[in-house]
Amino acid sequence: MINSFDGYDYVIVDCPPNKMSLTQAMLRACTYFIPVTIPDMISVYGMPRLLRWVRNIPRGDQPLLLGYILNAVNRTGGHPSGKVKSQQSAEAVLQQRIQASLEGVERDVAGKNPCLGIVPRLDVIARFLAERGAKLSKFEFYGSNSRQAPVYECISEIIGQLVKRMDDYRAKA
Repeated sequence: MINSFDGYDYVIVDCPPNKMSLTQAMLRACTYFIPVTIPDMISVYGMPRLLRWVRNIPRGDQPLLLGYILNAVNRTGGHPSGKVKSQQSAEAVLQQRIQASLEGVERDVAGKNPCLGIVPRLDVIARFLAERGAKLSKFEFYGSNSRQAPVYECISEIIGQLVKRMDDYRAKA
């Protein structure tokens, strides 16, 4: 059991997207939070609810929004973003609603583009890995045959954005 977080730069906690005790406790314990959402109409209504729950946490315990990550994106190759039309529409509404909920320093740091990045559909990643199994080569993981960035680049971009935003918050504090 870890009794101290000394020696760790970051600790990431994955919680279910609900208002249960575990999620509430983790949100109070965190300095920052990053909702991961699917670009669909259900999330368009669910994301504002999550943000309202966070706003109800007392100021001293309230985490700051680093932005959001789009998950389960259908990378079709047809559109430069790689998203199908319904996902493009839902993302536009999500971004609008999230930007409208930002307050103070969050608006300064995450307001211009709250989306930190996209992750392709997990079943696509799982199928990709399962088909290759032990035969997975560096080229297959890091390369891409489509116009979208490979998974490795998507994750690397998100990590870079996260670190930059945390640094921006610290600079403004």
